[in-house]
Amino acid sequence: MNPMDSDIIEIVQDVVGRTSDTRYDLLFTTSRLIAAIVLHPSDLNETYTKRVPLEAMIVGGGIRRKEAQALSRKIQSERREEFKNKTSNEILGAHRANFEIPYNDVLSARIRKGFFGVSLEFDVNAANRVHGKCKFQLHEAQTENVRRLLNLILPGKVV
Repeated sequence: MNPMDSDIIEIVQDVVGRTSDTRYDLLFTTSRLIAAIVLHPSDLNETYTKRVPLEAMIVGGGIRRKEAQALSRKIQSERREEFKNKTSNEILGAHRANFEIPYNDVLSARIRKGFFGVSLEFDVNAANRVHGKCKFQLHEAQTENVRRLLNLILPGKVV
């Protein structure tokens, strides 16, 4: 086993990162955080770009929106199912938009409650591929669990 192929401690599902329509599952491992794409905007290109009959255009975007929602749920479910049979390294390499943050590169981590929800922010050493700040939007219900995880894996770095 590769030394960077660490054990997964816990997974926090369905966080928003980078853009509002990009969904990640955060895999907290023994040595790093892996942000694994479960839904990327490019996954839905075909749904939004395919030609539709005149009736669908008259009805409006409702049909297309329902198709996109159903496809989104299917893609997320399939990717999460695939995660179950993969190592953390395999998950990291499964999508071009997946990335890692080694805990050694984290300068500080914080959870902020704001007007638009709860954010998880990491200040990361510039030597890492993810430079400066890395930010995710959490669901309110995930806040205490993520705070507990941060205190467990990053003692002294949580502000």
